[in-house]
Amino acid sequence: MTSPMTVRVRLFAILRERAGRDSIEIELADGATVGEALATLESTAPLAEVLESLPVQMAVNRDYAKPTFLALQADKPFTKASAGYAGTASDGLVQLDGARSLTEYDSAPSGNVVLTAALHKQATLALGVGRTADQARHTADRSLDTPYALSLGRGRPSPAALIALSGFIPTVPGFELDLEPPLPPVAIGHGSYDPVIGVEWGRRARTLLENAGAPVLYREYPLQHSVDPTFLREIAAWLPRVEALR
Repeated sequence: MTSPMTVRVRLFAILRERAGRDSIEIELADGATVGEALATLESTAPLAEVLESLPVQMAVNRDYAKPTFLALQADKPFTKASAGYAGTASDGLVQLDGARSLTEYDSAPSGNVVLTAALHKQATLALGVGRTADQARHTADRSLDTPYALSLGRGRPSPAALIALSGFIPTVPGFELDLEPPLPPVAIGHGSYDPVIGVEWGRRARTLLENAGAPVLYREYPLQHSVDPTFLREIAAWLPRVEALR
C-alpha cells in the first residue's frame, strides 16, 4: 500500500489573494499526476470558484495536464480555414510563403498549433481559448460581440441597456459614435490582467461614456480574459433596476 504524499503548491496573483496566503498543501497519492493535483485544487475552498473561471494550466515539459483548445472566429465568413503545427508543412504561414495557397486541415491536437484562415473582406478577428472546444468558441464569440455592444454607432437602434465583458469601443477610421443623450445604462467588466484586450480599453470606455452622461456600472477584477462570477451576480441584480427605469 502506497503512502500519500503532501505537496506544497505556491500561489500567485488572484489565487494568493483568494486563498489569503502564498501557498497551500494538498494530499495526493504517491505517483499522482499533475492533472490530479489540479483537480484536487479545483475542489479546495476558497480556490474552487476562481479556478472554475480562470484559465490555469499545469504542464510537465509542455505536456499539459488539461488540454487547451483554440478557436479563431471572425465577423465575416472564412473562405478557408486550417489548423496546423508551427514550422511544419501544415503551418498555414509556411504554406502561404511557399505556394501562396492554403491547404485546409480540420484539427491539430497536442502541439504548438497555428490557426490560419482566408477572408475576402476586411474583418474583425477574435481568438478564444478554453478547456473544451465549445468554451474556446464561446470566448471568441463573446470577444466579437462586445465591441459591437459598446460601439453605439450612428444609425443603430438604441438598446435598453448594454453589457460589455472584456471589450472595447472601436476606434477604426470612418466610425462615428452616437453619444447623443439619453444614453442607455451600461455595465462594463474587465480583467485587470487581460492579455487579449488590455484593461485600459475598458477604462477608456468607462470614461468616454460617463463623460457623455451614461450611467455606468464598472468593475475590474484580478483575472485575465475571463469574467468574475461575482460580477455576473451583480449584473443579475442590476438588470431589474434598469428595467424599472424604462
